[in-house]
Amino acid sequence: MGLQVVVHTPLHTTTNIAASKNLLTHEEALKALAGAIELLQNTSLGKLDLQRLRILVDALQRYDSVLEKFEKWVEIESRLLEMDKKIAELEKTKITA
Repeated sequence: MGLQVVVHTPLHTTTNIAASKNLLTHEEALKALAGAIELLQNTSLGKLDLQRLRILVDALQRYDSVLEKFEKWVEIESRLLEMDKKIAELEKTKITA
């Protein structure tokens, strides 16, 4: 058919971000959340401390949700990169054949 497949490899991938940053795992996020909840049970905390802990609890809940989605994107991206490599290999074998 004379079609040419062009594969573009992004410079910054989510896989690179996951490997290069120190992201909290789900377990670490849940441990921090449990610690914050335990501190919230202390009745002698001041208003500022309670506000900080509430922000931390909210952030950790959102973080865990976002991390789950991020991990799915990393998996999808790695599968796509693998498919790109296979396509490139097929193109090479097609050209030599």
